[in-house]
Amino acid sequence: MPKAITRSNRATKKDKFLSALSESGIVGAACDIAGIGRRTAYEWRSADDAFAAKWYEALQNAGERLEAEARKRAVNGSDT
Repeated sequence: MPKAITRSNRATKKDKFLSALSESGIVGAACDIAGIGRRTAYEWRSADDAFAAKWYEALQNAGERLEAEARKRAVNGSDT
C-alpha cells in the first residue's frame, strides 16, 4: 500500500513530478519518479491553478526538448 502524502512532503513530490514531466512529457513516468499516483497528480492539477500552470509549462518544455532532438537527428542522423 502506498505511503500517505503528508503536507510536509507534498511540495517535494510536486516539484519532483514537474521536473520529471518537463524532462519526459509523460505523466505516468513523472508520477512514478515522484512516487505518486496519476489520480493524485490530476487532482492536484484540478485543485491548484499555480500547479496547473507549472504542469502546462513542463509539457511545453518537454515538447521543446523533443523538437530540438528531432531537428538534431534530422540534420546529423542518429547512431541508434
